[in-house]
Amino acid sequence: MNIIFYAHGEKWRKGNEDKKMTYLDRFFHLTERNTSVRTEIIAGLTTFLSCVSIVVLNPSILSAAGMDIRALFWATAISCAIACVWIGLWGNFPFALGPAMGLNSFFAFSVVLGLGVSWQNALACVFTSGCIFMLLSVFRVQQKIVDAVPDCVKKSIGAGVGLFIAFSGFQSAGIVAKSDSTLVTIGQLGTPGTILALIGLVVTLILVIRGVKGGILIGIVLVTIAGIFVKDPATGMAYTVLPSSFIALDNPVEALAPTFGKLTFRGMFDGDFSHIANMAFVLSAFCLWICLTVLVYFWELLRKQD
Repeated sequence: MNIIFYAHGEKWRKGNEDKKMTYLDRFFHLTERNTSVRTEIIAGLTTFLSCVSIVVLNPSILSAAGMDIRALFWATAISCAIACVWIGLWGNFPFALGPAMGLNSFFAFSVVLGLGVSWQNALACVFTSGCIFMLLSVFRVQQKIVDAVPDCVKKSIGAGVGLFIAFSGFQSAGIVAKSDSTLVTIGQLGTPGTILALIGLVVTLILVIRGVKGGILIGIVLVTIAGIFVKDPATGMAYTVLPSSFIALDNPVEALAPTFGKLTFRGMFDGDFSHIANMAFVLSAFCLWICLTVLVYFWELLRKQD
């Protein structure tokens, strides 16, 4: 009798798993894309560990503009989470979305620190360009410029972004350094941190070239564990610092208060001519690609009429 009940229980459990897998397969088209739930989980975890540094890097860059770094941390994490879930469930694409690393540097160093624009007014410029971008996306104007861009340019954009991220990693690891004569030079390759980064890079490349599943994830984990035992000569601390507690409670509403809703259009075009010219330049810079999109859209219409 126990065997019969056990058999029926196993059959019921497997039936529910099959229904669940069928629903996931049907919703995400896993079979059509020649993948599985296990593969997607590993790929998602690998992508997360590869991109999670932006949660620290983006606040560190934008904090130079005078914004609260704690609020920036939460804003980056929440916006990335919403964007990733939205594109996964609504767009059905396994993409990781986050802030543009070039735009945040332009925002902090060129606009706020370089031109003297307040970060509240700079946020208003970004908000304006974002609203226009959303409208263009709703009316499918954005697709026109995507279709008009040659394939070589589309592929080179990904290569350029990857090169920028790789260069930032090389700089943080000490593999390359700033030079007054050549702008970039070889860093101090004999330091423990740089050696650890180079070993991790070589190990990861070997795993990826040999086709090991989760090779990037394995390389990240190995370097992270090794960093526990390797100390920085300058500080005497390990490169991988274990947290005092793995669960830390924080209030995101309180953390976001210094920056949430602080964008303002007041004072954007007040003052002397140089300030007005700077604001016009900032708005033009943020909205330049929007103008190009509209021009390409009308060019496509004229070409189709001809």
